[in-house]
Amino acid sequence: MSSALIEGAFYVQRADGSPDLVYEPQAHQKKFHASVSKYCIMEGGAGSGKSICMRWDAYMRCWAVPRFTALILRRTMPELKMSHTDNVPFDAERMGLAKDAWHSTDFVLRFPNGSKLKFGHCEDDNTVARYLSSEFDIIYFDELTTFTLRQFLFIGSRARTSKPGLRTYIRGGTNPVGPGTTWVRRYFITKDITA
Repeated sequence: MSSALIEGAFYVQRADGSPDLVYEPQAHQKKFHASVSKYCIMEGGAGSGKSICMRWDAYMRCWAVPRFTALILRRTMPELKMSHTDNVPFDAERMGLAKDAWHSTDFVLRFPNGSKLKFGHCEDDNTVARYLSSEFDIIYFDELTTFTLRQFLFIGSRARTSKPGLRTYIRGGTNPVGPGTTWVRRYFITKDITA
């Protein structure tokens, strides 16, 4: 089975040769996928498709680049399960991945080309240490305003790669409210990160 990204939509080719549309982004999601900025955030209320967009952005990058490594984070494990990991087995099946591609104990989706998408959480500042020696080509913070600035900066510093010619990215999705609204506004909108 092969896959293809055509005009921002993701297709897989079924065994009989027919194309199957498995993800078609909305206009605001297409802008997120098309961004080449190091940092990119998507703002939107509940139900605007931020989590789905981030997951499919990661899937498409994992398919496109061999040995690509991606990390999607939520602040807590229950949020991670509800927004992402409960959906991964269905997504994997739609993409035609083998049943053993999703490892539910370590929260990793493995692709045939050696790429990996890891899902994680950051319940408190002590859990930041679990990412200490990690290296990811892209990191997604889902509901960015639920993270502290310290968590964002530390985990974001793990967006690094040893793959020649590959740029690293940090992406986020967020509601316009939350405990971290002030630092997110200062970091991304007013660009006042020193005060």
